[in-house]
Parts: sequence; structure tokens; C-alpha cells
Amino acid sequence: MKNIIFKWHFNLLVFAVAIGFSTSVMANNVDPVSQNKLLTEVLVEFENRYNVLFSYNKSLVKDINVEFAFNNEEELESSLKRLLALVELNYDTYGDKYIVIYRQSEEAERDLDLVLKHFKEIEEIESKGRLRISRKNKGKSNLANVKEELEALTAVENISGIVTDNNQNPLLGATIAIQGTSIGVVTDIDGKFSLEVSSFPVTLKVSYVGYTTETLVINSAQTNLNIVLTEGLSLDEIIVTSRKREESLKDVPVAVTAISGRKLEAIQANDITAISDIAPNVNFSFGGAVSGASSAAVVYIRGVGQNDFLQTLDPGVGIYIDGVYMGRSVGSVLDLVDPERVEVLRGPQGTLFGRNTIGGAISLTSKDPSDKKEGYIKALTGAYNRIGVQGSVNLPFSETFKARVSAKYHKRDGYVERLLVGDDLGSDNSIGMRANFLFEPSDKFKLRFNFDYTKEDETGAAEEQLNPNGVFVDLFNNNVVMDPDCPNNNPDCHQNTVSTTPYTTNEIAPNFNKVDLYGIALNGEYKISKTVNLKSITSYRNLAAAFTRGSDGGPAVLFQTNNDYDQSQFSQELQLISSTDKLDFVTGLYYFSETGSDFNMVEATSLPFIPTFPLEAGGDIDNSSFAAFAEGTFHVTDRFHFTGGLRYTTETKRYDPLAFAVNSPTPNFVTRGFRSLDFNKVTWRTIAAYDISKNMNFYGSVSTGFKSGGFDARYTAPTTDNEPTTFEPEEVTNYEIGLKTSFPDANLRLNIAAFSADYTNIQVQGNPPGQIATVTFNGAEASIKGLELEMDWAPTGNLIISGSLGLLDAKYVSLNENANEFTLDDKLIRTPTSSYNFSASYLFKLGKKGGTLLPRFDLTSQNNIHFEPANNDFVFENGYEHINFTLTYKSKSKKFEINAGVLNLTNQRYLLSGDSNGVLSYALGTFSRPRNWMTSVRYNF
Repeated sequence: MKNIIFKWHFNLLVFAVAIGFSTSVMANNVDPVSQNKLLTEVLVEFENRYNVLFSYNKSLVKDINVEFAFNNEEELESSLKRLLALVELNYDTYGDKYIVIYRQSEEAERDLDLVLKHFKEIEEIESKGRLRISRKNKGKSNLANVKEELEALTAVENISGIVTDNNQNPLLGATIAIQGTSIGVVTDIDGKFSLEVSSFPVTLKVSYVGYTTETLVINSAQTNLNIVLTEGLSLDEIIVTSRKREESLKDVPVAVTAISGRKLEAIQANDITAISDIAPNVNFSFGGAVSGASSAAVVYIRGVGQNDFLQTLDPGVGIYIDGVYMGRSVGSVLDLVDPERVEVLRGPQGTLFGRNTIGGAISLTSKDPSDKKEGYIKALTGAYNRIGVQGSVNLPFSETFKARVSAKYHKRDGYVERLLVGDDLGSDNSIGMRANFLFEPSDKFKLRFNFDYTKEDETGAAEEQLNPNGVFVDLFNNNVVMDPDCPNNNPDCHQNTVSTTPYTTNEIAPNFNKVDLYGIALNGEYKISKTVNLKSITSYRNLAAAFTRGSDGGPAVLFQTNNDYDQSQFSQELQLISSTDKLDFVTGLYYFSETGSDFNMVEATSLPFIPTFPLEAGGDIDNSSFAAFAEGTFHVTDRFHFTGGLRYTTETKRYDPLAFAVNSPTPNFVTRGFRSLDFNKVTWRTIAAYDISKNMNFYGSVSTGFKSGGFDARYTAPTTDNEPTTFEPEEVTNYEIGLKTSFPDANLRLNIAAFSADYTNIQVQGNPPGQIATVTFNGAEASIKGLELEMDWAPTGNLIISGSLGLLDAKYVSLNENANEFTLDDKLIRTPTSSYNFSASYLFKLGKKGGTLLPRFDLTSQNNIHFEPANNDFVFENGYEHINFTLTYKSKSKKFEINAGVLNLTNQRYLLSGDSNGVLSYALGTFSRPRNWMTSVRYNF
């Protein structure tokens, strides 16, 4: 059977004149006199005359009289338009023989969509031999049978009722769906719902977070159905927007992990770095190379990312908050303040996402305001003098204007003791808030205004000196204590300047991390038609940060870095989104601009006789990016889908370097003033997807990613013409196949992806000979292959098990001429060959009035991982297993929740990040926090 045609008639309904037309009338071209008849009778005449079949709700045509006469030479389309204009009805076509009639009203589109969805059921009936479509001149007896079946399929009946819990409390937002279809509704504030169906019996699937999913078989229309859900564990339907439109996770042919806000709370996630404990092949930490900043995100997905925080470098994994790109890694370790969900897209996303998603994208979506006045407040405490409070309130001021305001405060002592200073590194002290306002004056238009603010004032990353025998020990022995007879390898001398006791340091330099960050966004959506939406995202963000730390690890300031870091950005994105039965597409324009400055001063106050210090580096940036993009999915058949996408990007990087002294007999100075680099690139993606069944989808894709080049802001050797050095863009081409499966009867969801990526012109950080500082250059090309598996299983209403596995085989295949520090045998940084996580929860029901108790076990494991391109044994992690255990009590009324847990249960000490300098022979590392406990109380209102 042919596919559905929407509103475009293309003359497909032009058929032969029905048998029985009067030959004399045709010959004389005489119009019969109009007669007053019932509309139903006229429609029967249409069926006989043009050999077609009508489908309509009988209530539309009941007892309607029309004065109508056929024109003998008039074709079907023209004649039908004349008739329906008399009664203000519309029509649409299905295939070459079926016509549906519907109202001309605001409900018309909804009614038509519903009927056309049911038409698809005809195809299934026909394919099984139970429905034969009569063809022209093959008689009408079979057509009558077809009509009976079609009317049964398209007759609209209503099922309505209420969904409650065991205490008869209405459940807002419960989902009632027709099993095996995308047709469904959600309950309102009173737990009520109304669902139109076309045939009986029908199987309904009723689900709600925290409750066991119920499956009901309904045999007839009902108006007072009472559905009671019991507390339990089940697999929730996950909706994502990874392709700029809402889709079920199982239908998206992209490797994406979606993590709900409640799940992030269940695993005690304080910030967004927790996603690396869930999503496969994701490494997310903080305190990038030579920064010491605990707010600087370092993210690698499938071996692709960025290890440095400089403003002249772009992140390798794009982080987005409500669709807005975070331009800098500093400030991107986002606190989780009342999130709706976090989506982790793995692999290059070079068509739909704003900038520099060469390794992948992390998209945080905050909760929209709802129609219910509700909220919560939560207080927590724990080890290391941990205290915190957070809360959220939803305020529906009217049917058209709603607000949701959330806030969070968190404080915790550090865990690496500075023995000679008396404080601790790695502390937390932050406050954050988010306000979301939703204005929806009509069904066609909605406007969101989002505001977020974060302030941090804490000690820096908990770094420890890992190399006790580096250059700094000799400098201390020979120039601070002035003992030239004390060589570095003499154990009786001052090697104990560097502490070798875990979680301690003798470092005394000033150490802090301060961040002041806010953002505003205006998100507008306008429904142009039933299939086309226009969306606009306008945003401004501002960041001010300061961080400093010492890297020598001893009781003298031999090497200290200080950064004053400011950045502001503006972005504007327009998206035109359309969805029809044959084609889904997104097209749009994107603009991004930013200005910023990073003043970086390196001091050695205990060595004033060295003329190089203090060394000043950094400078000002003024960058812009513009892109045009389009991606469409063509549904070749109901099962086969083909996607193609293109993005054209043009970027300008402008940099004004600070004049800095270099370590040479005659100090050189880089000339001040802005200079520019321009980059243009076309990236693309193709996907072929096949639905093996309703619950099993296979896809194959090829995608490309691009991250622009830039200026090196930390070069400390003489340069040609006193110009700063530059580096070129890096690129990734990714080949991937995947299988997404869902087994509703077994409550099992399993996704598998395998990929191979070519990674060229990799931007790496190293220490060339004669360089004190870490610089950026294009170092190598690499091949990365991998496998990812994700599983969620709820074998009973009390037990849910989840897990993921990531395998990587990453290796350099060639080295550039600048890569004189490392070899082809070195491993890519932050790319473990295997990682996995496993979690299990079991729900205990404590009697009729006792509430529930939910223990949860989480295990995260990762094997060997390097942190320097020139692999360094000091900044290397051989592998670990991290275990968390939590216990949650919920009262029967759901008003109170009490949570207690132990994090890092087995007290594992493993490296989270590391940095080394080959010239100065130091190596720094940040380790996991030791075993610690926490407890919290939450009140929902």
C-alpha cells in the first residue's frame, strides 16, 4: 500500500469514471439538477461513481442535508471540494483509494493525525492477508468488506479516568500509552486523563517514575477508569533531544546516554563530572594541565578531548546548558541544580551542535516549570565537615505563565593536608541558583527565560607532588638552604622537602580557586504549522575566575602559577524543525562571539636571582564563529530511514599576546596587538537505520568533526619575528554501527555500539627542549577503535540492574615533526582500554504504612590510563575499582526522604588527573577523595 500523503493531492485521486454513468449525460455535458439529500447518501454515490472509499466519524455527517449534483466531466478532487465546502469539512487521502473526512476547526489537525496513524494498521492487516484492496473494475463486494474493517479501525472512542497511588493520591504526569505505538497522554494535576482509541481490545501501558508499570487490556470505551500504581522499580521511557527534536532513546540512531535528574541524585552526584561513572568511554575530571583549577573541566570521550584550559584552546567535547554552548573549560564543571536530565552524545556531532563537538557533546537540560505548585527542600551533612542545602519551588502563576526557581549551597573541607600551612586542598565552597520562566500564551507560541548563577571560593585542586627527586629538590638544596655539598641523590640531605605521605604536601604557595559565573538565555518556539516549528536560542554568559597554586611541593615558593581569567560570550541560534511521515529535518543558523583575557604570571619568589622570573604570559582574545547547518531523515519505508547532514563553519580567532620575557641571553618580547587566524570547514554526517522490529533498531553511520586551531599563549622561547606560535585544526572521521533493543515483556533495554575513528592533527601539550612552560602543537595522527554496551533490566518490580562497558584500542599511527617528546609506543591520554560500571537497587516495602527502603550499590572500574602525551610513570594510573553504597527511605506519603551512604567504600586511592613538566622534572597528581560518608533529609511539598 502506498504511503500517506499530507495535504498535497498531486492529482493522485484522479480515477476512471464509475461504471453506470449515463453515456447520454456525458455526451451532452448536461449537469443534473441539484437535489437535497443526506450527506451520507451523497458520499455513497461518490464511492460508487469514483470507486473510492471514505472514512469518517459518523458524528460529523449525521443528519446533515446538502443540495448537490454531480458534474459528469468533473474529476473527483474538484467534485469533492465542492461538496465539502458546503458543510465546512476537510479531506485528506491515503494511498490511491482511501479518503478521510475531518472537521475544519482547531482540533482538525489532531483528529487527522489520529486517523492517519490508525491507517497504518491497515497495512499490517493487509500484509497478513486479512484485507484485500479491491482494484478498479474488480467488483465492489470486497470493497464493502474493506469499508467495514476500515470504519472499525477509524471509529474514535474514548477512554478516560484517573491514575493514583495506593493512598488514592493523584499522580501528575503519569503516562498512558497504547502499547507498541507512539500514541499516548499524560495525567493532569488531578491525575486525570482522556485518550481516544480506534478499536478494541486495546492494551494500555501506564507508567510513572518510582512506580511499577501496569499493563491493562481494555475491551470497550470507559469514562471512569481508576488505575492504581504501586511503588516499584521499572524502566522509564527516556525522551532525548540529541537531534534537536524530542525522540524516544530507543529510536535515535546515535550513541547517546540519557541520565535523569533523579538518577543523578540517587548516585549522590554533586556536579556534572559524575556522568563518567555511568556513560561508557567517558573520562570527565577537572584541574587541567598547569592550572590547579578545580572548576576547569577536562573531558575526553572515546579518546578525544582537550587537556588544557587556555582561552586560545577550545574544548574537544562541547558542554551545553539548555542548548547554550559553554565556550571555556573553566567554569564548565557545572553544579547539578535541579536538572531534568543530562544527555551524553559520543562521537563527533559535527552537524547539529554549535561548536567543537569533535569528541562528543554533553547536554544538560533543566526542568521546565509545570502546572502544579510544588517543591522540595533538602539538607545534607557528611565527612570532611560537609554541609549543604538545596531546594526548588514550582510556581504556576497562571495558565500561561509559570516559574521554577532552584538554589544550592555546598561546602566541604579539602582532603590533602598542607602540613606547613595548616589548611587543606580540594575543598568545596559553592553557591548556585537557577530560575526558569515559561510564558505560553497559546498552543503555537512559548517563550522560556533561563537564568543561572554560580559562585565558588575554595582552595584549588588537591594536587600532590609525585616526583620527590626532580629539579626543585636541587634548587632547594643549593639555593635556599645554601648547601652545595648536598646533591640530589644524597638521602641525608633535603629530599624530604617533598612529602611522600599520601594526602599531604609540603607546598606553601598561595592556593585558591575563585569563580563567578552567570548566564541568561531566551528560548522561543513558534509553531508555524502542524509540521513546522521555528526555534530561537539567544544567550549571554559571563565568567570571572582567579586561581593559583604552587607546583614544587616544597617549603619554598620555587614555581607558582597565577591566573586572572575573564570571558564573556554571546550566541544566537535559529532552528527550523519539521516532522512529517516521510521527512524529518532540522536546518538553521548559528552565531557565536566571545571576548576574554587570561593574565598568567609564573613566579619563583624563593629564587629572585633568576632573571626570567616573574614570567608573564597570556593575553586577550576576540573570537567569532558562524555556521549554517541542515540535517534531514528520510523515511524510505516504515522501517528504513536515511539521514544526511551538513554544516558549514567559518571561525576567526583573534589574539593579543602579553609581552613576556624569555629565557635567553637577550630577552625577547612578543609584539603586542591583535592578529587573526581564519578557519573554514564543512562537516557532515550520514546514517542508515533499519527497524528490525518495533523494539529492535540497527544503524550504521559515518560522521566528521572539526575543532579549529589557534595561538599558543604560553610559548617561552624566541619566536620568528617575535610572533606567537600557532597550531592547526584537528579533525575526526568516525565510522559506527549500533543496535538498540528493548524487550518490554522482560523489562530489558540493551544498546550496543562499535566504532572506528581516524583522528588527525591532534593538538597536544608538551615541553619542547628549552621551554619552561607547556605549549600546544599538532603532534600526531591516531586510530581509535572501540565497543560500547549499555544495559538496564528490571526483572521484578523490586529489582533494577544497570551497567555499561567501554572498550578502547587507541594508538598513534604517525607523528608530526614537532612531536619530539613522545613515540608511537606512547598511549593516548585519558583513554583507558577498558572501563565499566554496574549498579543494582532493590526496593523493600515496609508494610502498609511503613514506606519503602531502597539500598543501592554502584561499582565503577577503569584500567590503566595516562595523563601525558609523553607517557610518564609518575602521572599514570594502573586501574581501580570504586564502590558507593547508599540507602534511601521514603515515607508512605512521599513527603519525606532520608538518604545515607558511604562513598569510596573500599577506600581506593587512584589518580583522577595529572600533569608533568619534562624540563623542570616535576609531576603533579590529584587523587580520589578517601572513603567518606554522607546523609541527607528531603521534604517534598
